[in-house]
Amino acid sequence: MSQAFQAEFVEKGILKIIFDLPGSPVNLFNAETVEELNQLIEELKADANVKAAYVISGKEKNFSAGAEVQEIYNITSSEDAYAKSRFGQMLFERWRQLPFPTLAAIDGACMGGGTEWALAFSYRMGSDRPETRIGLPEVKLGIIPGWGGAVRLPRLIGVKNALKLILNGEPVSGAESYRICLTDDLAPHKMLDRAAVEFLQKVLASGDREILQRRRKNPERRGFRESFRLGRNQVFRKTRKEIFRKTGEQYPALLAGLQAVMFSCDNQLEDALMFEARKFAVLAASPTCRNLLWIYFLNEEMKKSNGVKAREIVPEKISRLGVLGAGEMGSGLAYLAALNGQPVRLKDAAYPPLSRALAGIWQLFERQVSRERLTARQAELKMDLLSPTIEYSGFARADLVMEALPDDRVLKKEILKKAEECTREGAILTTAAAAFPVSEVAKHCLRPERLAGFNGVYPVHKMRLVEIVQAKQTSDQTVATLYELARQWGKFPVVVQDRPGFLLNRLLAPYLAEALALLESGAPIHWVDLAMIRFGMSRGPFQMLDELGREKAGKLLRSLQTYLGKRFPRSGLLEELLKNSRAEDGQQWRFYLPGRSEVKKKNVNRRLYKERKIRLKKTFEMAEIQDRLLLLMINEAAICLEEKIVERPGSIDAATLFGMGFPKFRGGLLRYADSIGIAKIMGRLWYFSEMVGERYAAAPLLKRISESGKEIYEFLSEKEANGAPGDK
Repeated sequence: MSQAFQAEFVEKGILKIIFDLPGSPVNLFNAETVEELNQLIEELKADANVKAAYVISGKEKNFSAGAEVQEIYNITSSEDAYAKSRFGQMLFERWRQLPFPTLAAIDGACMGGGTEWALAFSYRMGSDRPETRIGLPEVKLGIIPGWGGAVRLPRLIGVKNALKLILNGEPVSGAESYRICLTDDLAPHKMLDRAAVEFLQKVLASGDREILQRRRKNPERRGFRESFRLGRNQVFRKTRKEIFRKTGEQYPALLAGLQAVMFSCDNQLEDALMFEARKFAVLAASPTCRNLLWIYFLNEEMKKSNGVKAREIVPEKISRLGVLGAGEMGSGLAYLAALNGQPVRLKDAAYPPLSRALAGIWQLFERQVSRERLTARQAELKMDLLSPTIEYSGFARADLVMEALPDDRVLKKEILKKAEECTREGAILTTAAAAFPVSEVAKHCLRPERLAGFNGVYPVHKMRLVEIVQAKQTSDQTVATLYELARQWGKFPVVVQDRPGFLLNRLLAPYLAEALALLESGAPIHWVDLAMIRFGMSRGPFQMLDELGREKAGKLLRSLQTYLGKRFPRSGLLEELLKNSRAEDGQQWRFYLPGRSEVKKKNVNRRLYKERKIRLKKTFEMAEIQDRLLLLMINEAAICLEEKIVERPGSIDAATLFGMGFPKFRGGLLRYADSIGIAKIMGRLWYFSEMVGERYAAAPLLKRISESGKEIYEFLSEKEANGAPGDK
């Protein structure tokens, strides 16, 4: 018997197989595991004493995490991918053909290849444990299930449910898996072992007629659309239309997954498996897959880091928080803390903003309930963790006090000084400074080593990026603790140095200012936004400006205008925005009409064209718009690396991916730059510096990289490029 699989007879003729990969927190299918499973199948086929078998995991809260992602990344060509897909398919098909009933007893997460293996069992049983989740997340890596998942799943649970699982990439709970007939039984997780034995005893004694009848009666499988080709084709056409509406052709795995399910419904098993393997092979060798895998590794490195170079530093535990300011950022931080079970004291100067904040937080909890991520009772208990106040009472017990006030340095210094006096000596303080250095606030603190910047991105409950700003006075212990807290909250923390604009705003400011310059040159608002959305951005620059609002946008741009100097795009529109950023007229600086932010010509606030005397031109190509906006960001990113705001390009890619909606299929700003080639980027920068202005003068770092003949990641050395992306 193999190392990963251990077996013993628990009842007469019933074999219990424990899947427990040594040296790993989860069960994975790597090269060794696959070979061991192959050997196990041969042994089972030869053992006449086995009348039935079930597989249960030896891991806590994990059945199988599927294929080892590194093995996918190591695929060298589509031919290599096809061979590996076919090998896995045939392995699971041989398991399916074992001459006795098999049962997958699933307790905990069952993902990807683990789910594909479970589909090859005669039966599946889930546990009632909250951590029991069954899914096929391959589309998130730019591929489709390649070991038979896209073929077997629709045959088991119907087209509609199969498409939802495969194309969304989100898992279902144990209870939901039972409802859609993905599992045939549901058992208490503490009694799963015994329930599996009893299930197989029942099958051996009376057959599986009752189980098969339940599957056939699944309402998702016996409706008109599921029963006839015409109905299925209607589902396929609707799904295809929805894919193109949402993503176009940017994520080919979605269309390939749909095609694999379609083919499976109308063809024999072997033909469908070969079709799935061909689709998988093309995707696994594609740039989109490589970029999505890169993001996966970026996340994995973040999870292993503590945010500082001294790896031995252990983060402190944050049990209670105080939040200063009940505005958008403050209420968002309070919500995240309560969601993660941490009591929060939320302070503001008056009760009305506190009431609004609590109402908004409750709406967020209600949304969690509607999405079945929380029960109504759990939401109430988490809401009870929030206590509003207009005083500093309760702050003495806080481990962390987070300031989230407007960008007024005098106000911030005054409030933080009072807060520090009311907290215990070891408490950490954070500021959400965006327009001035954290070190300026730290000078007025009694314990400056316990102060850092903590900059979320609005809306903070949605956007993953958190910038942890380490001022000169900030200790590594403080940074490591905040890094761990952000990670617990589901965020992607990036440690940045205390320079003007920090990281994200340094990249955003020239991007937004150049959009204004394009508008002044005659590029229509909706056309600029559409160009960036077609590139893959989640929203265009003018949509961003409307979301920020004229006052916040004005502060962001004003704070960096002087520092960036000649690199900052200047225009008459920009100067008017900076001059009138606090104007009372709410319509004056809206680029889209209120409530009509969708990127369409009819939704544009045309009053702005008239009042600013902008003559629109039809000569702007989308490629030129994309180049002008993106090249400035790439250039500024290179300067940020030179200034050591962050040391690794992975930090910049993370900031653009999780802070501004950069398209994941492109891998991040600098991965995108490398895909174009630095030599080509230098040529385009030279062209625009001649045609548009000196703000496009290439950064010295880009010049050195171009002269070396390498790309950014390669040039900055293997050690730096592949290090923990959250490190400063």
